Amino acid sequence: MTITASTTAAILSRDSSSALDVQTFKTARKGSEFAYQFDVANGKYRVTLGFAELVKTAQDQRLFRVEAEGQQLISGYDMFKILRGRFFSFPYSFEVIVTDGQMNLNFAGQVDQASVNAIWVYFLRKFELQIRGTLCIECLITFLL
Repeated sequence: MTITASTTAAILSRDSSSALDVQTFKTARKGSEFAYQFDVANGKYRVTLGFAELVKTAQDQRLFRVEAEGQQLISGYDMFKILRGRFFSFPYSFEVIVTDGQMNLNFAGQVDQASVNAIWVYFLRKFELQIRGTLCIECLITFLL
């Protein structure tokens, strides 16, 4: 079972280089275990997970792990500790290769529940140019919770 949490408090970003809208961090999906399955074309993707602790008030109250395509990416993730408090946001990005037409993201609580506020998926498609090398074009798919 998963639940949704939200806040009306101001969310501040811990990532000064990010252009992500902090308003997207005001809602979170939480649960002991939950997953996302996106039907996508085979290829390489950059996935950005948006995290903001909306509920917990101290470190070690929420620890969880994240897997993508069967590979563990994060374990023992403590949003409160990493973000240095409540109501702060930070994006976590990684690249993943999809070979079966479906991107699988799995979240599991280790202490209390796993939580994620937003997921952005960027398809990285390369076109070979004869003279100038390789041009990378990013296509954005955004999933807001």
